[in-house]
Amino acid sequence: MSDNEKLDGLWSASVAVDSIDLATGQVCLRFVTHHIGGRDSVRVVRLESVESFEMHKHGPARWEYAEASEVGLSKVHGTLEFGIVLWDEPNGLVVRCHEVWIDDVLIERAT
Repeated sequence: MSDNEKLDGLWSASVAVDSIDLATGQVCLRFVTHHIGGRDSVRVVRLESVESFEMHKHGPARWEYAEASEVGLSKVHGTLEFGIVLWDEPNGLVVRCHEVWIDDVLIERAT
């Protein structure tokens, strides 16, 4: 299974930052998929050894929530780049880190 296939369940979910720990370089994101007539599915993505965190939002308008239209993971210069398109480009989040965990399962390590 490719890295991007491991992320398929995150697409179209609402996403929020649960926490950012500056001392340890950890970012936790919560992805919630709402099912009609059913329960919500919650997935937690933990990014470890974060080197950079960039948010891109076009314009000052506020959203009721942020939807992950696309989610991807790639290796870039010895790190992992975890990217989310929020609604549509250029809106998004890009985090460069060394480990990606989903629901406490290691998905990818940079080295």
